[in-house]
Amino acid sequence: MTSLHPSLSRRRLLQAAGIGTVSMAGLSVLSACRGGSADGVGARGDGTFIGAYEFNTLEQGFNPVDADNTLLLGSCYSELFYPRPGILNWGTSEWEYMLAESSAWEGEVFTITVRPGVKWNDGTDVTVDDFLGSLTWSKLSSPAWGDSWPLVSKIEQVGDNAVALTFDGGYPGVEFDIMKSRIHPSSRYGDLFQKAIELFNDGVVNADDEQLELADEFNSLSFSEFVSCGPYQIDQVGETQVTMKRHPEGLFGDQVKFEKVIVEKADNGVAAQLLAESKIDYATHVFGPSERKLFADVNGLQEFDYLGKDGCGVMLSNSKRPEFADPRVRKALMHITKGDEVGKIAVGDGAFFAPKYNSGLSDAIAEEVLTADQLATLDAYEYDEAKAAAYLEDAGWTKDGDTWQTPDGEPAEYELVSPEGWNDFILTGEQIAEQWTAFGIKVTAVTVPEANIWGIWDEGDYDIATRHWGNPFIPAIAGAWRMNWFTNNNRTKEQPGMNIETENVETEAFGTVDIKEIYDVARADPDEAKRNEASAQLAIIFNETLPRLPIWGFTRASYGIQGPGVKEFVFDDSLSGNDKDHDNPIMTSILYGTTVPAE
Repeated sequence: MTSLHPSLSRRRLLQAAGIGTVSMAGLSVLSACRGGSADGVGARGDGTFIGAYEFNTLEQGFNPVDADNTLLLGSCYSELFYPRPGILNWGTSEWEYMLAESSAWEGEVFTITVRPGVKWNDGTDVTVDDFLGSLTWSKLSSPAWGDSWPLVSKIEQVGDNAVALTFDGGYPGVEFDIMKSRIHPSSRYGDLFQKAIELFNDGVVNADDEQLELADEFNSLSFSEFVSCGPYQIDQVGETQVTMKRHPEGLFGDQVKFEKVIVEKADNGVAAQLLAESKIDYATHVFGPSERKLFADVNGLQEFDYLGKDGCGVMLSNSKRPEFADPRVRKALMHITKGDEVGKIAVGDGAFFAPKYNSGLSDAIAEEVLTADQLATLDAYEYDEAKAAAYLEDAGWTKDGDTWQTPDGEPAEYELVSPEGWNDFILTGEQIAEQWTAFGIKVTAVTVPEANIWGIWDEGDYDIATRHWGNPFIPAIAGAWRMNWFTNNNRTKEQPGMNIETENVETEAFGTVDIKEIYDVARADPDEAKRNEASAQLAIIFNETLPRLPIWGFTRASYGIQGPGVKEFVFDDSLSGNDKDHDNPIMTSILYGTTVPAE
């Protein structure tokens, strides 16, 4: 097939029990694949790229329509075996086309042309039918409160090799979620795709009975292997290792240089040790200070830094704890939090920033959006127990000895939940619990299984929870407002989430405001100046009302080792703003054949 090898600009992140797995002799235990001999993972000079990711072959399967329960689909390595229509260059706002050959806007219609000549490893072609069925199911799977898919009113084939999506209203970057959708093979899902298309054309929407029934059909499918269309296909799966081999007829199959890709099962501690022993080439884990110390002096170590646009904070559930709805209480809690100390313990020096502006944006972005005079008005929320006490007393709280009591006279005692395995979030929760308890608000830090945390967040079934703030997934500035106010805040009976008010919000700066109305301007107005003006307004409102508390921000990095398995990593600087887990620059360079094996 024809290669795409553009000139790289120097401008500037699961469960399906009972699925079939393929056993791999000698890989049933960790020690069987952690060695440095020719029989183990450490054998080098054979054109093998070795990465690391924490997966679970007992609970994750091979049905990528059920994405959360699919092996490796949440990892950066998925681009190598199950690519998407495109990868956005967050620095230039230009698409790096993958399964799509091109895309174009004409009025309210967004057209995607399918790249010809790409095959699934079952021998069938990647076709417009794959795109049409996959995109239609993505539309039906998207809830009404989503950001871009709800605006899609029509999906149809255009000509022989293109799909057109008509939007009822759009905004700059609205196509991001569409181009990031997974494309699935009609050879496997064709009958269900046809049902999806018929339902969509009949006016069925997400959560209708017909859609839910079809979702059950999709998710109940169980396969013993992947059907892949990338330059690699999953060949062997063991408990601690997944091996991919070349798929020459897949996307860019004629230009990738590695003959084999191995992904080691590794949590943070194991990944750090494997880096320290030069037994893997690359890892995207969020390492703590002690883990980074393990591999800091490894020969050939490369650190790839990414612009921090988000961070770790806490959500307060107004549903369970109505006293948290008062902004004065939120301000008090900020004044008894030493974010710098929390960040140092959670991730260590050099891996975080302590927010100066507490605007809901990373400081670098805030300085682009707000004027110097506006930035000067923002509360830095320095540690100040006297201010915290004054805010609480003003909100009707009292103190009984060393213990604060809520306005209803009950002792202020709470649980703070964090997901198991998220070490940085767990350490953050523990430090916040310690700091707030010392002030007289008793907080107990607990962990829950990662599989449960997503429902807990949406249902508001917590007192306090560690969670992201800022802009972790969407490149446009407005992505921060989507996360800060609308993610895990559905405000429905079944899923109240934080239950933060967004329609009639009282502010000192602007009076009573509708956050959704301002957000719509910030994300969708065709005038960039008006979008930035709305974002500046939201930043000021965030700082005043604190819909979630920003504790520290990520300085994101991934790590590679040049020498044993990789001759040289090629890192396009203009991709440094990308999400390292889903728009990863190193994976892009492997696809393009610019990052190559050691000789």
